[in-house]
Amino acid sequence: MARPKSDEKRSSILEAATRVIVTQGLSAPTAGIAKEAGVANGSLFTYFETKADLFNQLYLELKAEMASAAMKNLPEGAELREQLFIFGGTG
Repeated sequence: MARPKSDEKRSSILEAATRVIVTQGLSAPTAGIAKEAGVANGSLFTYFETKADLFNQLYLELKAEMASAAMKNLPEGAELREQLFIFGGTG
């Protein structure tokens, strides 16, 4: 029976992928990402079917984090115009 997937291990792989891509670029080998994450290369493919899948999931995670950070100072219930001024740095 397959072991349940760990959110912590998945996060470790994504964080490691970020660090490795920064230093080695998109051609970084998955073995290097797995080593940086402290997991076996096969474990990486338990969480992500392919290298492209890993990179796509990383992109989505980083995009969501950036959107959350950009919108954290927007006042709830404010009118769109006010939010745009704040978001644009003029508020």
